[in-house]
Amino acid sequence: KIIRPPARKGDLHLWLDPANARAIAAIAVAELSALDPENAGLYRDNGERLSRNLDTLDIESKLVLGPVAEIPFVVYHDAYGYLVRAYGLNAAGFVTQSPQQPPSARHLGQLRRRIGRLGVRCLFAEPLSPPGRIAAVIEGLDLETGVLDPLGVGQAPGPGLYFRLMRANAAQLAGCLGG
Repeated sequence: KIIRPPARKGDLHLWLDPANARAIAAIAVAELSALDPENAGLYRDNGERLSRNLDTLDIESKLVLGPVAEIPFVVYHDAYGYLVRAYGLNAAGFVTQSPQQPPSARHLGQLRRRIGRLGVRCLFAEPLSPPGRIAAVIEGLDLETGVLDPLGVGQAPGPGLYFRLMRANAAQLAGCLGG
């Protein structure tokens, strides 16, 4: 199993592509089985179940995102390249390269012009996005907002977190873009 290369150099959010999640799980199964051969069957069975669940998630996501794939949107920070590529989405830009860096006035001006030129429908903040930065982008524009979460900050911890995270992100995209 091979992890798909970065959609953009420096994009570390590889788990946002279920194909990469499947590859990560396969690597974990192989490593754990080598370290703990007595439980290799358990790791293999869990890995196979996870792989089937990822297949289901991928199919669901394609069905949910397919109808809105071509509609341009903007994200808070440049973390969604893997998700965009996995589902053929139309990301038109980002507010900031990294959540730790405030965007420059020049970048925000360019982004606002791109939003108008491309007919961007939605801007997606994140659970911890500074509201002032989002307000600076959307002021005076006819733009809907939603929330995407690359890390699961807004999700309860537990074994289903990844699937809840991915389904919530797909629902946010489809809801805002399809509205």
